[in-house]
Amino acid sequence: MYYKKALEKNPAYNRANEKCMEELVTIPSFANYNGDPASVRKVGSIIHYLHTWAPVLTEFAAWVLNDAREKGIRKLYFLSRDAWPVYRAAMEIVKSSDDIKTYPELRYLRVSRYALRIPEMALDDSHFLDMMFLSGIDVTMRKILRRGALDKNEIQEFTGILGYNDSLDRILSRPEILQWKEKASASKESLWPIIQKHAKKRLPKALGYLKQEGMLSDEKIAIVDSGWVGTTQRSLTRLLCYEKPGTRLYGYYFGLYEVPTDMNPKDYYAFYFSPKNRIRRKVYFSNCLFEAVSSEAAGITLGYKKDSSDSGRFHAEIVEYGSLNREYLETMQPYLEMYANAYSSYSALDNGAAISESILSKLMAKPDKWEANIYGNLFFCDDVLEEDAQTIAAKLTYEDICNLRLLRKTLIWFLSKFNVRTADIHESGWIYGSIVRCGKHVHWSLMQARLYNYLMYIRKKYN
Repeated sequence: MYYKKALEKNPAYNRANEKCMEELVTIPSFANYNGDPASVRKVGSIIHYLHTWAPVLTEFAAWVLNDAREKGIRKLYFLSRDAWPVYRAAMEIVKSSDDIKTYPELRYLRVSRYALRIPEMALDDSHFLDMMFLSGIDVTMRKILRRGALDKNEIQEFTGILGYNDSLDRILSRPEILQWKEKASASKESLWPIIQKHAKKRLPKALGYLKQEGMLSDEKIAIVDSGWVGTTQRSLTRLLCYEKPGTRLYGYYFGLYEVPTDMNPKDYYAFYFSPKNRIRRKVYFSNCLFEAVSSEAAGITLGYKKDSSDSGRFHAEIVEYGSLNREYLETMQPYLEMYANAYSSYSALDNGAAISESILSKLMAKPDKWEANIYGNLFFCDDVLEEDAQTIAAKLTYEDICNLRLLRKTLIWFLSKFNVRTADIHESGWIYGSIVRCGKHVHWSLMQARLYNYLMYIRKKYN
């Protein structure tokens, strides 16, 4: 098996896997395995997870702990929800260590881009349009305005000033989003007061929660998150500095495509890839797939409220419907903890050989049909409020896939700048999975997708 060979490069991860496989036979659901389709799917998924995701997340957790210890970090704040599995893996590693006191204190912080950005918008008008007019999958004007917590009447007022008369639910191309952002910038002084009404109400509650969690202490602290563009660290830093000027916050990430231009790159630490390096790893990676698997079963944090009791504690307001992939995440969490615990038993055997790249390059960029269907059917939404979720490997037609290739996509975007209506571009959170699920000209389409990604990341590197 490919993944087993990848683990054999590092004895610690290989022995952890073997120990977990031995323990599986003692678990009732495995001992009473009857071979029906549902059991086959579940057992297969667990075994696959123990050979892939569990080692990768454990390797990331071990790296964070060791590096934070070396840098003198006193508290690590794992951010909900992407860092939940990493937090659980880190807890298993620390509690099994003989040197527990040498590790930072591990905390879990309930945040989200939405819960932080709305109060951040109250600070000044410098970033609110950047937080709203973001590109993504199937972005509409309604989604853009919902990122500012606007109600129906406020949306009407905002679009009136903006001069937007089209359907709020029409999918906008990236050039169109940038064009409307430019128009909004010209009317920023009129638009900001609409946003600020909500933001000012939320600011004291967000600051109260962060202070309560010890983020305004004089200790050296860092956050842990999946990563990508580093804006959550910027939001937290701006909020903390508003309350206590000069506060410095560090961040540990699985990967970073970029760092905000107004932030210090030296405060950002990346495990798998950084903005200017590891292009191949980026090409063979899907951040949407990673976020779907590395997550918590709980729902998104919408904001914060103060307890009405004498305690006066602040609590996160969490949506009731839970995670988009709740069943999968709840099923896999015990096995991640099992693996991390097993790894801690063999950590002395760790020879430093990295295992994540071999695993993720195959799983994410060259999935087989089973992997494309199992993981492709998980849900994902790249918008801050998780509205209009879709399967990660969207079921695209071959024509849709062709429209995502470099020349055709560039042509469609170019024509849209001149308001020429063209075919809609249907994106996929995991294009490699969508190509395999489509089943037509798979190898050629995979090569075209990798070529597109290579050119994109090379351009960004030297831009």
